[in-house]
Amino acid sequence: MSPEDLPPTPPRGPDDPCVALARAVDEVGDRWSLLIVWAAAHGTSRFDDFHRDLNVARNILSNRLRRLVDIGVLEKRPVREGARRMEYALTAKGRALREVLERLLDWGAVWS
Repeated sequence: MSPEDLPPTPPRGPDDPCVALARAVDEVGDRWSLLIVWAAAHGTSRFDDFHRDLNVARNILSNRLRRLVDIGVLEKRPVREGARRMEYALTAKGRALREVLERLLDWGAVWS
């Protein structure tokens, strides 16, 4: 069967699963963003701890944390009232990624 024999691909609307998947990957699909969310889901909350635990360059970490805050996956807050030091915590949107990351981990353990 040649490509000419295949029916045309229907246009993709905003409710198409492929479109939703592409948007999700655009938001959190890069390696460092996923690892940061994973670490946050397992208790990491401070910049220096993310840096140490993930062995990620500070400029990359800073960029990804800012982006994850901007898209609502993480929130940035003082470590305690009145403190200048900040920590990061998963929002509801970020917590919803935990199960996705657990399935990805299971897949990686078997297939990669």
